[in-house]
Amino acid sequence: MYEAMQEFFKTRSLDKQWNTTRLVLIPKVIFPSTAAEFRLISSYNVIYKGISMLICNKLKVVLLNLIDQS
Repeated sequence: MYEAMQEFFKTRSLDKQWNTTRLVLIPKVIFPSTAAEFRLISSYNVIYKGISMLICNKLKVVLLNLIDQS
């Protein structure tokens, strides 16, 4: 994961597969027969989330210096 994040910051491009969301239906009961008997779980790629957090943390520092308190 670390290498993939470094590659993003070197090339400044993001593979489309990194920005995907997977939707999974988990059954709440043993033999579900209706949609209400499923739990929807969504997950997106950890690399994409990690890159977003790094960019946000860097922007916080920069924006504090650029924006006046008043």
